[in-house]
Amino acid sequence: MIAQNRRRAYEAEVHADRVADDEVAAYLMLVDALRVAKADAAREKARADRLAAEVTRLRLDRIRNR
Repeated sequence: MIAQNRRRAYEAEVHADRVADDEVAAYLMLVDALRVAKADAAREKARADRLAAEVTRLRLDRIRNR
């Protein structure tokens, strides 16, 4: 009976470790996805800023050429 309880306790501990490992892996995947999303957003913002600067330049050119 004691050996059976020890085996069950060991199996429960192994299962808990697997669950914890899965949770850590899921967390790391989430952190990586957020990092990628942040980098993508920064690239899109830089592109939008470049386009806004180009629009401003074109407007100023049009005003100067009147």
